[in-house]
Amino acid sequence: MEVSKKEYLISILFPKHCPFCGHPMEIHRTYCEECEQELPWVPADTLCPTCGKKNCICSNDPFLKRLYVPFFYDGLVANAVKSLKFYNKRGYSRPLGGLLAQYIRRENKHQHFDCILPIPMTKRDIRKRGYSQSELMARFIGEVLDIPVEKNRLIKIHQTEKQHRLNAEERKTNLKDAFTVKNPEILKGKSVLLCDDVITTGATLQEAAKTLRAVGITDISAVVVATTEELEIHSENMV
Repeated sequence: MEVSKKEYLISILFPKHCPFCGHPMEIHRTYCEECEQELPWVPADTLCPTCGKKNCICSNDPFLKRLYVPFFYDGLVANAVKSLKFYNKRGYSRPLGGLLAQYIRRENKHQHFDCILPIPMTKRDIRKRGYSQSELMARFIGEVLDIPVEKNRLIKIHQTEKQHRLNAEERKTNLKDAFTVKNPEILKGKSVLLCDDVITTGATLQEAAKTLRAVGITDISAVVVATTEELEIHSENMV
């Protein structure tokens, strides 16, 4: 890729660094060539396209039209997600959001999304953390793909136990009726894209989709950074 004189000067004065390893990189890159080889990309046709798992968990009731998931939850990606979510490293939201936007653009040739709905946190949790990682990533996806983000449309109304402390069955029960939709008529007839960080059992996305379907919204897809390879629950898995 050719770099303009202005971009070249900027790269000299303000060198761009890889978000994963911190090493300097070319100005047009999202991450360095070395890390590109280390990223845990999901091979094509490895996962169920609607639940994001090797062993499908959709049963006879797929809760999403499509799930976009570029990575396995491992290595550099797992470290980036944990840093964003637990260690106030908000800067990771831009490269992760950018990667998700690129992946959606590459994989999605026909679907048009009318809006992005970040998986919400309660007001209490947002005050405690200071931000919503899903909202930050959604914002960058929206910027790249020119899709509006409806950050206050899907709302979490109940304070729930942290999902990573629970087993698969407890996760489903924990989130029951945790969400609501504000002014659902605004979303009627629209194609929505949910945005979250990691899918483990699918409980969070399933409950969010169920809440949307209950008010008449049926064209629901989702994008997440990563999926765990199995349904095992580990303390560092966040969904």
